[in-house]
Amino acid sequence: MAEVAEKELETYVIETQSYIRDTTAFLNAIEREVTTPLAEGIILYCFDVVKLYPSIPKKEGLEACNSL
Repeated sequence: MAEVAEKELETYVIETQSYIRDTTAFLNAIEREVTTPLAEGIILYCFDVVKLYPSIPKKEGLEACNSL
């Protein structure tokens, strides 16, 4: 079911302002958009969520999908 949900929501996810395709896209965005030097000690990172859909409560997940 997670694969079905991912396929159904893919279009919406890709169109969100916060969507970043992969690490390379993240690094390119940072290079373009961060023009002020970062303070000493700042660490930038990104992560990929694995198996997200099984952790979403069914009722709230359906409500969120229906609100699109």
